Amino acid sequence: MSDPAFGSHVRPSKAQDILAQFAELALRSENLDEILTEACRLVGEALGTDLAKVVELQADGHTLLVRAGVGWRPGIVGEVTIEADEDTSEGHALKTRRPMISPDIGEERRFSYPSFLTDHGVKAVANVVIIGGRDRGPYGILQIDSRTPRQFTEADTAFLQGYANLLAAAVDRLRALDEVRQTAERTRLVLEARVAERTSELTRANELLEEFASSISHDLRAPLRGMEGFARILLDDFAPALGTTGLHYAQRIVAAAKRMENLITDLLSYSRVQRTAVRLRMLDPTPLAHEAAEEALAAAVDPEGVDIIVKPMPPVYAHPVVLGQALNNLLSNAVKFRNPERPSHVVVRGQRHGDRMRIWVEDDGIGIASDDFERIFVAFERLHGEEAYPGTGIGLAIVQAAALRMGGTCGVDSSVGHGARFYLELGAQPPEAAVSGANPNDEQDGDDSAH
Repeated sequence: MSDPAFGSHVRPSKAQDILAQFAELALRSENLDEILTEACRLVGEALGTDLAKVVELQADGHTLLVRAGVGWRPGIVGEVTIEADEDTSEGHALKTRRPMISPDIGEERRFSYPSFLTDHGVKAVANVVIIGGRDRGPYGILQIDSRTPRQFTEADTAFLQGYANLLAAAVDRLRALDEVRQTAERTRLVLEARVAERTSELTRANELLEEFASSISHDLRAPLRGMEGFARILLDDFAPALGTTGLHYAQRIVAAAKRMENLITDLLSYSRVQRTAVRLRMLDPTPLAHEAAEEALAAAVDPEGVDIIVKPMPPVYAHPVVLGQALNNLLSNAVKFRNPERPSHVVVRGQRHGDRMRIWVEDDGIGIASDDFERIFVAFERLHGEEAYPGTGIGLAIVQAAALRMGGTCGVDSSVGHGARFYLELGAQPPEAAVSGANPNDEQDGDDSAH
């Protein structure tokens, strides 16, 4: 290519063709060096010069590396750096975020230029900033160099800016892709396979939950307890002066504060399940079920007439704390949603099939309609009023989160008026044992019929 005469500019039809060629490459390629180099070649072709380069802004914020280019002798691309000081055209472009044009650097008094430009016979320079993506600073600068003095026209400048913006989008896409690949590689090295499969789904949810849990712990509980405390003072010390209506409102404040306290506790439990470092191992779930049964009965409003039977269960591949939280919530629900007209019976048992094991929690309570099976595992979804069955609607969401954290599933089989049968399905052996086929043992520890 030969440099155009002083004052000439890019033809519109040529510009459109060049932009189309580069857009196709930018969408197809996942190689940043290939895209940057081809960007330099095509923009040089559009403007009729054999010298072009992309300089990349380094982490220090003022050093630019010649990252890619065409027409330069060996030892320039990938090696030479430029200081983006105030007396340089690069520094000026980065500071103003506007194109910088030097029609004749021999006559230029505003800026100094690196020696490798004059060594290559550069006479005119045009710089446009390659913007960064969202929440990023500039990526660098696209530079066009001419071996003859040249007055870049408004059409030239507009083309260069549009071209640089297209290049910026391609760079941002590849940077994001590179970050995803790096994250995936780190995940592959430090998490087990099952956890790695779920990392992308849970990462954002975990971040939000962690922020929310921190806010709840430090910002909500103190004023809430203050409200409840002052309301109780009114009830204890100023009851006669409050009158019937005042007593009613003070009691409602205390009850509402208690419900809010329960909600905060359950939200923190849900967050804890999501954030707990899960290291699975083989364990006996039977003692955990016994502990959960004792806690459910101790917390029950009316434990009389409730009978919980925990049958011996096969070992399961799980995390003791997370599994314990899931069993606590399943058994608390079984005790809470009893039929008030008859004694309540709850059975916890295990059922194994190959390398999986289901822990069943079965009750003879009020039951659940099949249309509500998915809904009940969503946080804050309630099927009954607070007056009839107090609660926050988070318990089964904790069960589902626990199952997912342990690489398992959960579900329910029920009908209205005929009790409910909830299950947690987890591994019955470590993944490596399942792959090798060691000790498959397909026996069932318990039948699949309702009790």
